Amino acid sequence: MMTRINRSFKKVGNEVIIKNTIADTPLSIKEILETIANLESSIGNCLKNIESHKSNIEKAKEGIIVQEENKVLFEEDLKGLKKFYDWAYDAQLSKLKNLISEIKDEAFNLVVGSYKYDNGISEEQNNLQKYRQYQQKVATNKVITEAVAWSVISQFVFEDSLLDNPFK
Repeated sequence: MMTRINRSFKKVGNEVIIKNTIADTPLSIKEILETIANLESSIGNCLKNIESHKSNIEKAKEGIIVQEENKVLFEEDLKGLKKFYDWAYDAQLSKLKNLISEIKDEAFNLVVGSYKYDNGISEEQNNLQKYRQYQQKVATNKVITEAVAWSVISQFVFEDSLLDNPFK
């Protein structure tokens, strides 16, 4: 015989009472052998899962070591390159200014030729929309994107724009 624990739940006032009762369950000879086989299989599966988890832990530890080594290498490279940041930034800003002066008329003409006025907004809002399109045309111009880092383009075309608004 195997012992089974039966649980029942009963609400009493503002609480739920869990009642555990232990009942004897008779097993036939067949059920004994099947239960033993099932339990042995379950133990085998547990052992396989344990080994798999151990293997995953080892792989994760190895991955952490590799990432820590990569981080150190990246930090060393960053430290080395940061010495040239101001020089590179100033050179890119100068390059951007020169390129903007070369392509700003082309960008302006593209916007003027393609802009469709929206009668649902004011003239000022239409002009602001045209200016945004103008900024976009300048920022995505192939000559600029091939020569200037996106961080510089983003800052000086959109955030601290070097562009005058020709639509005012």
